[in-house]
Amino acid sequence: MNLPYIIEDYRGKDQQILPYYLSSLDTPIDPVYDALSIRDVNQPTYTYHIWDSSLYDAYQQDSYTYPDVSDDYGNFVNSYYTQLDEKEKDLFTELHLTNPRYFSLKHASLQEVSAYIQNYLSKQVDYTLSPGNLPEGEDFLTYFLTENHQGYCVHYATAATLMLRYYGFPARYVEGYRITADDFNGNYAYVRDFHAHAWVEVYDEVLGWIPLEFTQTAPLHEDVPDEDLPSDLPNTPDTPDPPSTDQPINPDKLQTPSDPTLIAKKDTLSPSVIFFFSILILYLGQLSIRHHLQNHRCRQSDSSKAVISCYHLMQHLQTQGLSIPSKATFLAQKARFSNEGITKEEKQEMICLLKECKQQISHLPLKRRLILFLIYALW
Repeated sequence: MNLPYIIEDYRGKDQQILPYYLSSLDTPIDPVYDALSIRDVNQPTYTYHIWDSSLYDAYQQDSYTYPDVSDDYGNFVNSYYTQLDEKEKDLFTELHLTNPRYFSLKHASLQEVSAYIQNYLSKQVDYTLSPGNLPEGEDFLTYFLTENHQGYCVHYATAATLMLRYYGFPARYVEGYRITADDFNGNYAYVRDFHAHAWVEVYDEVLGWIPLEFTQTAPLHEDVPDEDLPSDLPNTPDTPDPPSTDQPINPDKLQTPSDPTLIAKKDTLSPSVIFFFSILILYLGQLSIRHHLQNHRCRQSDSSKAVISCYHLMQHLQTQGLSIPSKATFLAQKARFSNEGITKEEKQEMICLLKECKQQISHLPLKRRLILFLIYALW
């Protein structure tokens, strides 16, 4: 069973997107690469059919029956997306990965092999957005799995893709944006830089390309973690309401200086007021500490980490309506993905860009300024 979906596309582009789990299109497919097809720009509406979710649920449990479909594309996939260099095969042999013959003789399913790869990576490598620069002359995958043992989604997806090929499954590495239901406001979702992600697609002769996630410990949005933030900062519980009294105050007695008991009540702060101001002082104190640590991370000696820290703060500013300069995005991407690293001059340029962004805070509405101040320690 497959379900029809209608797309309205007014971009004026001559290509339409082919979604996951595509069953068929109402119009003939003229493919452009793997995820796009030529379409008539004068026809903004087109209909496609995807497989019913119950089929995919059964697939995940390895308990479904293949529908009777033809797949001419499969021959190309099985020849192209199973390629592996001898260097990569030797690496996996040296790492003592389970021999492919074991899974082959066992007739192991994709689910079993994927679970094995997931378990291997979770034990051998740790997730971090700051794995350091790739040393000159080092192979990306080899360094990740044999020496550094640290990485983020790009590292995990690269390793898992090649491991799946090692075990005979057609797989490919994919970069894009990860959007969840929480990102939607009604029928729309704002896609920002921090939604960027890398994952794996494996091919099934019925369902087509299926996304698989191997970055087990990755957050939904890959922001730079606050690993330098002290763990002993005070908590900020809700301030309790002042206790009520059953006895009404006599205003005449409040004005009688001869009553020393009432004079003492006027001059002494109640415990609830003292508690409130104590919490306020502690909270403002931890805001100051966080602000100081932010500045420290943005000026640390590791230029790449400093640039990523600055970009992390810009992303917080972006949530309240401020835009991130394109130059800042370029420097952040270079810091994360380039082997060249960041120069001191580029780090200083990023600090200046962050300063310019902060100067725009004063133009924001009061509510947004308070959010940046009280939650993100930005001012």
